[in-house]
Amino acid sequence: MTQIMARSTTMLDSRKKVPMTGHVYLRKIVPIGLMFSLSLICGNLTYLYLSVSFIQMLKVRKMGWERI
Repeated sequence: MTQIMARSTTMLDSRKKVPMTGHVYLRKIVPIGLMFSLSLICGNLTYLYLSVSFIQMLKVRKMGWERI
């Protein structure tokens, strides 16, 4: 969808104005990717140490918090 918008509209023309050098990429993009992967790893590690019944209780409680 993004590629279609980039080719057919002018909504994404500002992406050409951002200088994406290697230094900018390492300082801005890589930390976000590392933190996201770390959060996935830590989230999945909890399933190794918690019981199934406790995880089910957490899921029910999470659904209740999302409705508030």
